[in-house]
Amino acid sequence: MTKVLSVVAAILLVATLLAAQNTTQPDSITVSQVLDVLNEEIAIPLDGKSSAAFQVDSVSSALMMISAVVSGNNGAFYPAQVRFIQPNGELFDTITNPTAAALYGIVIPAGATHVKVYVSSYTSGSVTGSLAASAVSATVPLISNGLTIPTNFGFQLLGGRDPIGGTARWFAATTNGGLHVNLRDTAGLEIGTAGVPVRVDPTGATAQPVTGPLTDAQLRATPVPVAQYSTTLAGYIVSTSNAAITATGDVLSLEAEPGRGFRIARLCIHPGSATAAAIVQWQLIRTTTASSGGTVISQEVTSGNNSLAKMDPADSNWGGVARAAGATEGTSGAIIANGMVHKAVTATPPSTFPESCNEFGLNGMKMPTVASGVTNGVKIMYEGTAGGVDFGVRMWFIEVPD
Repeated sequence: MTKVLSVVAAILLVATLLAAQNTTQPDSITVSQVLDVLNEEIAIPLDGKSSAAFQVDSVSSALMMISAVVSGNNGAFYPAQVRFIQPNGELFDTITNPTAAALYGIVIPAGATHVKVYVSSYTSGSVTGSLAASAVSATVPLISNGLTIPTNFGFQLLGGRDPIGGTARWFAATTNGGLHVNLRDTAGLEIGTAGVPVRVDPTGATAQPVTGPLTDAQLRATPVPVAQYSTTLAGYIVSTSNAAITATGDVLSLEAEPGRGFRIARLCIHPGSATAAAIVQWQLIRTTTASSGGTVISQEVTSGNNSLAKMDPADSNWGGVARAAGATEGTSGAIIANGMVHKAVTATPPSTFPESCNEFGLNGMKMPTVASGVTNGVKIMYEGTAGGVDFGVRMWFIEVPD
């Protein structure tokens, strides 16, 4: 009898220790708080957890921007800004004027120990939000309203049909780290099974068997010549930095070569800082006449704040003209793209200066294209503010063959 009691006592002791361990190392951490002043924050330790999310539970006339940063030294300071990811996969730097019941994943880099969201720009109103981190190794609560993460959680998608009810879908990983996918038809029924195999041959009026090689037009729903995206095209990057922009105006312009146009692949705006924090506008605008005056940006320079460089040293220099701020810019045509960026107070840490980048030519779409000739070009307009300094812009572009 004594031996039986000893065994029972040992089992209870082990169970108690395991329960204590689970209590001190929870599978998830959630903190909720009202954000209604500049720099108000919600911060949590990751404690080895590999995913984090921010949920907007409710809002009241919220006119503000929310940013996310991470710490690698146990929350002593937060030097690195990270990006949010929407359920549709879109990445962005800040949440502008949040709306209620919105969920945002947070991109967590390796080595991070803490994550924080904070009000990086504030005008009025309030947001009640929840910041959570999860170990993603079990089904555990993520947000205090009852939302849960299934085993091997990857990311939540909202909308569409869910065969088990509701509007949430999940990416799941196998035990070996592979992506687990269940194929389903529009009615939500699983396909790819023994009873409902997946057809790999075309149906309808398509001749069978399909023979190749397929033409470029057959490979694309909207025909796009493969040659226009060839890596043999010459590519260039034009940059200006450390500029003082105190008044709204054009800060960079490009005029096409006489015999070649160009396409814009990527545009990055660094808003810099100013006497007071502000949300300012930028625009990418076509020009229909040649520019003049100002500072012509030299090519292949080795110092200075303005540069125009070719991506491959074997290519020839670009034959067009790039001008920095101060030029008499060409006549404005259509606005190609525009956006807003947060310009922070000069005295704040660099982590509050998010750079805004725009990628063009994704998902088979064409890049913004400028025809040949000096009367064709683009310019960038930027909204200046009092004490505006440290502005920068970079543009990647490729030649258009004759």
